[in-house]
Amino acid sequence: MFFNKELKFSCAAVTNVGKVRKNNEDNFYFDGVTVSEEAINSMTDESIIHSSENGAKGGLYCVCDGMGGESYGEVASQIAVSTLCEFGEKFAQADKGKLKDIVTQYAELANERICEKITEFGVNRIGTTYALLSFIGSTAYISNIGDSRVYHIRSGNIKQLTRDHTEIAYYIAAGIITAEEAKNHPRRHGLTQHLGMFPDDMKISPYFAQVVEAKAKDIFILCSDGLTDMLDDEKICQIAVSASKKGAETVVKNLSQEALAAGGRDNVTIIAVCVK
Repeated sequence: MFFNKELKFSCAAVTNVGKVRKNNEDNFYFDGVTVSEEAINSMTDESIIHSSENGAKGGLYCVCDGMGGESYGEVASQIAVSTLCEFGEKFAQADKGKLKDIVTQYAELANERICEKITEFGVNRIGTTYALLSFIGSTAYISNIGDSRVYHIRSGNIKQLTRDHTEIAYYIAAGIITAEEAKNHPRRHGLTQHLGMFPDDMKISPYFAQVVEAKAKDIFILCSDGLTDMLDDEKICQIAVSASKKGAETVVKNLSQEALAAGGRDNVTIIAVCVK
């Protein structure tokens, strides 16, 4: 079961290569839709946008931010979203007690497949983050590995639901540095885990956020760090709340345009789910 039929949803996704990078290593999963390898490889400065009203098929969304240089980053993110396609039916039929198991199975299989590519290509590292949002009725389930995020906006307040798997997040939690100092720290992008880690090095462990009961006027934002490196949380909230009056497509367009205007130093990928 996916969306609660009593609630109405406006949903949209966007991905853009940004102003600095030559290739887009991001990808997204939008209710069964992903960005094809051909589309990723042929991207210019134009955004790829996908949207739907009332959820179309249901409520499963994911943003992936690949890494590895050359063309390897997009290989990893493509593997992550294509693997998720195989799990669509499992998510659709899941009850609340099984969802964590399904997410873990997905993450482990995607991780295994990326590790196989590392061996095949003979490179040191290929990897990707993921940030996932799934609905069972009106209940939102959130999981992530890496530093791609899911935000929840309600009554003009924004809250990060995911946990950053970064060295910097550890330093902040340990009181070694402040959040303000972290903004320009040279290790701010150093990940402590991602998809594409061999079990002998580290067993991946998906983070599961506390569930959220969706209400009218709620906004959920999934994004790669191409957004969060360019805009702070309050700016993201301000833009999303204002744009949500016109629907989710306006939300993702306005957020991506602002990220590009702020410098667009990385690929930017955003999914917005607006509860009407």
